[in-house]
Amino acid sequence: MTHELANRGDQQVMVYACGPTPMMHAVSKLTAETEVTTEVSLEQMMGCGLGGCYSCVVQVINNGNHYVRSCLEGPVFNSEKLNWADLT
Repeated sequence: MTHELANRGDQQVMVYACGPTPMMHAVSKLTAETEVTTEVSLEQMMGCGLGGCYSCVVQVINNGNHYVRSCLEGPVFNSEKLNWADLT
């Protein structure tokens, strides 16, 4: 994957990832180096699925750090907007 991303020329590429959080973090680091937009689907525990219980919050970086409910604002996020230190 590293070779293909580095040698894509001017071809538009976007990466979508799902799976274990450490793997998605590694993919996010790899694609950030090659400036490829990446979206990840988080596997957060969602108690109610309606946003009322706040069991699924994740920290995002967008005009400062704040928390969002992954059941409402996600579960798919731009990987550059996530605070990976809070997730892993």
